[in-house]
Amino acid sequence: MTKNIKETDQNKDTHLEKYLHLTDRRIQITQEINETYETLVDSLKSYMGDKFERKLETYIFDRRYVQLIYAIGHEMVSKSFFIHKDLYARTSLSNRSVDRYINYMLKIEWIKEIPNPGDQRVKKYIWYPDPGVSKILDKAEYDEQIAQKKFSEIIDEMPLMPDLDYLVNKKIKTVKNK
Repeated sequence: MTKNIKETDQNKDTHLEKYLHLTDRRIQITQEINETYETLVDSLKSYMGDKFERKLETYIFDRRYVQLIYAIGHEMVSKSFFIHKDLYARTSLSNRSVDRYINYMLKIEWIKEIPNPGDQRVKKYIWYPDPGVSKILDKAEYDEQIAQKKFSEIIDEMPLMPDLDYLVNKKIKTVKNK
């Protein structure tokens, strides 16, 4: 092997070590985010008691519904209410799924319908869970933001993929030498 090839292999080995370290860190952060959601579900189960339904757990763990919460938050900040149409096409969910979600949030009183003096056919809603639920949701949001911040600290260093040809050939050479 020539000197340049050896140096290139050493660089690739260093790159792989860094990749492994960053991947381990990414797995750890992802686990923290998963634990945040598990803690959220446990806290809501404890707080809501019999009112907690398995459906709510699905909504919490399905990222498409979390996107709807962010969309609701955006609409609340920008115009103090939201309508069905504001949430359509914000995720890959069908309009019917969005409608079912809104109806469920109404049922558990996390959103409320408000009067619409304009077009009576268009229903206006506000995000308004009780203070206990708000506190639980705020804590989960804070914990997720902290984990996402940790993730953003390593993302620039994270390579897309290691050199797979090098990795496979290195493994083959290692196995042959044993």
